[in-house]
Amino acid sequence: MKKILMTAAAVALLVGCANTNASTAPQLTFAHFTPISLNVQSSGVTEAYTNPNDPNDVSSQFVLAPSEAIKRYAANRFKASGAGNGQFTIEIQDSRVHIREIKQQSKVLAWADAGTEDEYHLYLTLRVISAPSGFNGNQSTTIKMDRTLVMPSKVTLAEREMRQVKFLEKLVTDVDGKINEALELTPAIRN
Repeated sequence: MKKILMTAAAVALLVGCANTNASTAPQLTFAHFTPISLNVQSSGVTEAYTNPNDPNDVSSQFVLAPSEAIKRYAANRFKASGAGNGQFTIEIQDSRVHIREIKQQSKVLAWADAGTEDEYHLYLTLRVISAPSGFNGNQSTTIKMDRTLVMPSKVTLAEREMRQVKFLEKLVTDVDGKINEALELTPAIRN
């Protein structure tokens, strides 16, 4: 009987620990960006990767893949008014993350396996296509982002996720600025 109670207590403790850790992953909704109504029939994101199946890509190991972050941001930010036959498209041409380990130069730290850092290198290329209703032709702009995130390899999972979230938030804020510059080239797209 005592064994059964100890086993049940251990299971309850493990389940409790698992539940508290499950909720620590931060959520990126990009709800803080005010929606922009566009003078188009449709607005969306497409994938047209120029480097598909990169064996070194670790973007799926990120707290949120950068391509998914762009999709969530665009879905919240750009709303089609349903007017005419125009369209607004963000085409993801590249969205990869590579990682490499940076070893410390200190022999003492290297011997203790301390002081190493992980360097995440992000490659993001977007093509923004604005074709508002009543506009002859379309306006196309390419946005390239090449960013690096360095973090100690010994940080906790929660800290790693939080740093990745901040990195993605900064990336999307910069992308938003570039897309707004592209929209200024086609003033007829704003309602």
